[in-house]
Amino acid sequence: AVLTVILYLNKGWRQEDGGQLLIYEANSPGGKVKVEILPEFNRLILFWANEDNPHEVLNTKRDRYAMTIWYINGAAALAK
Repeated sequence: AVLTVILYLNKGWRQEDGGQLLIYEANSPGGKVKVEILPEFNRLILFWANEDNPHEVLNTKRDRYAMTIWYINGAAALAK
């Protein structure tokens, strides 16, 4: 699994600007949304990016800025 860390850098972001991160229920028929996260300024999120947390980012109507870091277990990744 990959630990994803995102810091959003968007001042004055509104719901109608789009760009939400959607995290879905695992194995959910039809993709039931577990959580919807608006990319608001200074919001820091962490989540596991794996099959237990399917996710997507919606389209935006303006530029969207974020700093993203992915943490992986290097030895495990190289062993695959």
